Amino acid sequence: MQIAGRTLAGDPSDLARLRLDAIGFVFQSFNLLPSLTALDNVALPLRLIGAPGRIARRRAAELLEAFGLSRRLDASPKTLSGGEKQNLSLARALAGDPAVILADEPTASLDTANGREAMEIIRSSTHRGRRACLVVTHDVRLIDRADRILRIEDGRLVES
Repeated sequence: MQIAGRTLAGDPSDLARLRLDAIGFVFQSFNLLPSLTALDNVALPLRLIGAPGRIARRRAAELLEAFGLSRRLDASPKTLSGGEKQNLSLARALAGDPAVILADEPTASLDTANGREAMEIIRSSTHRGRRACLVVTHDVRLIDRADRILRIEDGRLVES
């Protein structure tokens, strides 16, 4: 099987490396590391793929600024509001310029204006880099931001 130009033979380390290198995740429950600052939560994926610390921190700061968190770089996740945590997890998903972003309810903790702004950042990033973003959501406000919509009802594809 090939994903993102890589042939996978089923070796768990191959799958782990693919997830690290090519997939950005936005988890519904955020999955932020509580012992790290906002800046370090975003810089960590970059460090894991080999970016030098200074470069990782600069890219993380740029992303956090884009998501309106430039004044919260040193904040612990436990001190952030739900919307700030949401934006932090979105920034982290974009950090390594992944080929694919998988986003589970990426605007659940954001109001309408901030949700639209966040999805526009994701959308422009994916279009500019010719990447894919799969969003799973109940938020119908995102429909006009999608290039393609698949609707699942009771476990079945009912519209495409």
